[in-house]
Amino acid sequence: MTRYCLIVLQTPLVAQDLALTLQDLTATTPLLAGSLAEAFETLAATADGPAMPPGALACALLHTDSAGLMADPLLPRLADLSAPIVLVGHAAELEVARGEGHPDWPVLAQPFGPAQVAEVLQRAGALPGPRGHMGGASVAVPRPAPNILPGAGPVPVRHPRKAATP
Repeated sequence: MTRYCLIVLQTPLVAQDLALTLQDLTATTPLLAGSLAEAFETLAATADGPAMPPGALACALLHTDSAGLMADPLLPRLADLSAPIVLVGHAAELEVARGEGHPDWPVLAQPFGPAQVAEVLQRAGALPGPRGHMGGASVAVPRPAPNILPGAGPVPVRHPRKAATP
């Protein structure tokens, strides 16, 4: 069975970047859409069709807030597929800042990189943590080592000397 990850973002370049990150993290096939309505149609048109089994959708990253998703026909379809949901975008970030939102739908704050994507997928239950546990906000995500050691200055570049000609 092919596993998918649904990405709904209005900016194609960011959606493609996120798709590449998700392919690396989850080994899934990305399904890209520019709106929730397009995402609903995209899910219906996948290779597995309307009979896509629960678990085939590894995760859904959606550019909306929880209030918008609650009113959308996409939500029951995602629930039928048992898809972990992650919200993206300014409206979702503001909703969290106000103390609102859905407790099971973490928000991927922008700007984000692979470490933030991995952490939010772990919180949503779409990616196992370092000890193999699914979900849980207390799961630690390994951070990449810094490129420069503290206190180290720039490394001088040395050019080879030309050999002296006799």
